[in-house]
Amino acid sequence: LIIKLGAMGDVLRTTPLIEGLKKKYPDSHITWLVDPASNDLLKDNKQIDRILLFSLNSVLELMIEEFNLLICLEKEVRAAAMAEKIKANKKAGFGLTKYGNIRPFNKEAEYAFQLGISDQLKFFENKKTYQKIIFETVGLSYNGEKYQLTSTSEADEFAYELLKKLDFDPKDFIIGINTGAGAVFANKAWTIKGYVELIERLNKQDGLKALLLGGKSEIEINQKIKKKVNGPLYEAGNHNSIQQFSAIIKKCDLVVCGDTLPMHLAIAHEKPVLALFGPTCPQ
Repeated sequence: LIIKLGAMGDVLRTTPLIEGLKKKYPDSHITWLVDPASNDLLKDNKQIDRILLFSLNSVLELMIEEFNLLICLEKEVRAAAMAEKIKANKKAGFGLTKYGNIRPFNKEAEYAFQLGISDQLKFFENKKTYQKIIFETVGLSYNGEKYQLTSTSEADEFAYELLKKLDFDPKDFIIGINTGAGAVFANKAWTIKGYVELIERLNKQDGLKALLLGGKSEIEINQKIKKKVNGPLYEAGNHNSIQQFSAIIKKCDLVVCGDTLPMHLAIAHEKPVLALFGPTCPQ
């Protein structure tokens, strides 16, 4: 059992763990408990045997079942409390003490636990990637296993028709620009002025086309950018499903974004990424 609920970028960057587990336990049956918002990132993955969406029903079901290995990679109360109560022969990651505090289940999870309470370790000393840390937490060696993300033919067709509607030529070099960076750290996002200058400089280059990306939370910033840009600016829209949005990124030749979901989608599609980091850790 893997308990990794959200956010979406965190769920996607955890998917390399599936391959690591399948290598060590080739006959394993993997259940992943996830928040409904992240379901579309996992539901077509053939290596996940069962996906449970976090709800009262799924919690009650898991309280009855037993597992050989439970992996909880969330440091939040609802996940850790569940992990503490679900029956498993072995547990890795994080649980909850009787005093309501997050605790590491195993010695291999101590490093990840310390990252959450030591700014010195997190921001200055740590050089390990997230993937290396979660593999070590589970007692596995990280060997460069990649993100797992499956595209649907319907979503791919949607992205193709969108670019066709925008009069994109197959020879165009498409630079996807996602302007938002989530709501947790407001200062993770780059400035409107910076994006406007970037787009105007790109427009001066033959064969380059800037495609403005984003979800509902980027509607306002994208409209402000659009008003300020002198020259052509193409928009992918702000109301696409996760699968459609993923397929649009798949069509890009380069993605410029913050430390947020589009960065992880671009990595999953093995696209070159220029990621802008504010107060978070690039390593």
